[in-house]
Amino acid sequence: MWDALWSQGHKPTNKELVAYKEKYDLIQKSRPKQIKRKRASAGIVILASDDAELDPGTAELCWIECGYITAMGREIELKAEQGIFFGLNPTGEQPKHFNFVVSSGISVQLRMKFQGNHMWRLQLTRDVPEVASGLRPVLPDGSLGRSPYAAIIERTDKYDVFTLRFINLKSTEFKKVVKKSIELGTYGKTTARQYGWC
Repeated sequence: MWDALWSQGHKPTNKELVAYKEKYDLIQKSRPKQIKRKRASAGIVILASDDAELDPGTAELCWIECGYITAMGREIELKAEQGIFFGLNPTGEQPKHFNFVVSSGISVQLRMKFQGNHMWRLQLTRDVPEVASGLRPVLPDGSLGRSPYAAIIERTDKYDVFTLRFINLKSTEFKKVVKKSIELGTYGKTTARQYGWC
């Protein structure tokens, strides 16, 4: 079936490529205002429309605000569609382990587990320096506050090895990551957290 479908195509000419680029650029110029309007509302779900121009399976970077991360700050909940970034099924499957190079430079094996709330949960250990020092601030009453960090996960040249780091939500780098995701249509938002990939 693939061969039959592929044989219907042809190698594009330079003229066709130029015409396609002109049409693409024209459409892109008409989209920003619509995207900004949509992005302003709460509860934006990526992949619920055709806005996303980058599949999570081909993205180089995946990110999410830590927020009120669970298990005393040791589990990051990733949206179901972000599982595709790791080659995981967004509707769930058995837990899997991946290797993450953390800020100390060491490689740590961490488990990804699918939850009933349609989230992939990255289970962190104290081998992750930021977990050991605390991703959520301790409030005066002894409880944990909202985390001021976003988790940034990036690909390496190995299939099952990623880098994991945490950046401040007020940092210039975080603003750039959000901006790039918005431009690609890969910015999402729950009632409590922003997330995306680029």
